[in-house]
Amino acid sequence: MIERARARRAWEANLPAADDPYRALERAKALEEQEMLEWKYREEEIQRVQEERLLTLKQLVADLQDQKQIEQE
Repeated sequence: MIERARARRAWEANLPAADDPYRALERAKALEEQEMLEWKYREEEIQRVQEERLLTLKQLVADLQDQKQIEQE
């Protein structure tokens, strides 16, 4: 996350200044595109974490079922 924040600050430093209307629109468009990329990254990261949690939960349920079956025998 720190590296991503550093990269974003460096990227923002290279954006055109918003001193005239054309450059301001160009800057706004670039910022919007970057924001969309960040949202996509976040969504993918959330999906990855959810998948990891689901696998862990499935393994816990399977372990509990195995333990219950052993206790019943």
